[in-house]
Order: sequence, then structure tokens, then C-alpha cells
Amino acid sequence: MIYNLIVFLILLAVNVFAGLLFSGYEWQSVCYTSAVLLVNFIFVQLLLSAKIKDAFKISLSFIFSFFGIIEFVLAAVADTEFADNYCLMGIVGLVVVQILLFLIVNLVSQKVD
Repeated sequence: MIYNLIVFLILLAVNVFAGLLFSGYEWQSVCYTSAVLLVNFIFVQLLLSAKIKDAFKISLSFIFSFFGIIEFVLAAVADTEFADNYCLMGIVGLVVVQILLFLIVNLVSQKVD
């Protein structure tokens, strides 16, 4: 838990520092990417604290990491306007898929002996 929190805070600090350093990295993109980091940190903490089988935890951690990278890239290249922002819709779609995967795996893990 503490290790994950330290990694999250370091990544968040680097993200904000990059927003301060690079003029092309707009503040709205910094906010999007910071929100993606926070959401994925919460997913990892939920996954680690859930009472599911280890095989499910390992596979979901790889899937969530892959989705997190895709979400971060989408957040970094997202438009600054909310209207017709396909990158934000993609991020929301991936978060919904992560939630559904977590719930399904949680139910299946309880039924597996």
C-alpha cells in the first residue's frame, strides 16, 4: 500500500512538473492525465484489497496496467474542449470496462473453489 502510494505521488509530481515545464502540455491535459493516474491508483488499491484469487489478481493487474497506459496517452492528446471529445469518451469507456471486469472477476472468484 505505501509503496503504491509513493509511486503514485511520484508519477503525479512528475506529471505536474512536466505541465509546468512544457508550454505545449496544456493544463487541461495535466488535469486529465492526473485524473487518469488517480483512477488507476484507486483501481490497483481495490484490486489488491479485494478477496479474489491470486490468478485473477495477476491477470487483472496486467489488464488494468495496459488500460491505464492507453488512458494516459488518450488524456495527454485529448482536445481542450469537452464537446465532441472522442479521447475523453474513450477514457470513460475504458474505465467502465475496468469496472465491469472487476465486478465480473469478483463474482466469478467467489464461485471458484
